[in-house]
Amino acid sequence: MKKEIIIAIIIGIFLGLIITYGLYTSRTVAENNAQTQISETELNDNNQEINSNQLSIYEPTDGLVITDKKIAVSGASLANNFIVVFIGNDEIITQADESGNFSVEANLEIGANIITAIAVDENGQQSQVSRTIIVDDPSLNLENNELEDEDANE
Repeated sequence: MKKEIIIAIIIGIFLGLIITYGLYTSRTVAENNAQTQISETELNDNNQEINSNQLSIYEPTDGLVITDKKIAVSGASLANNFIVVFIGNDEIITQADESGNFSVEANLEIGANIITAIAVDENGQQSQVSRTIIVDDPSLNLENNELEDEDANE
């Protein structure tokens, strides 16, 4: 009777280990597949943005803080694509040159400005890229510094 109980315990432990290993392996494979699918989706999204009209803005960089209200927006797209640059309520329409480069001058407002460039090819397909530029008012900085100096002197 004791032999049968010991054999039953050994068989139970052995089966438990096999089941645990199977669950562990299947979970690991499922996680790897999920990671692979996420990576492929990110690659496809990035490639779709780049390949649709290959629009990119070189200048200005996203999140740039400047004090000048005038800025040059430059970038590249496919050759001869029409480029529409929106800044606030203003729009600037230009066309990429033979090598695909474009550049426009734009006026910004004090504060946050969203620059959106849209490239349109001859088939009407569009590609869009946005940048946020912050124009800092230097006179406000001077006033704040003067106030801080006055507070320090008192």
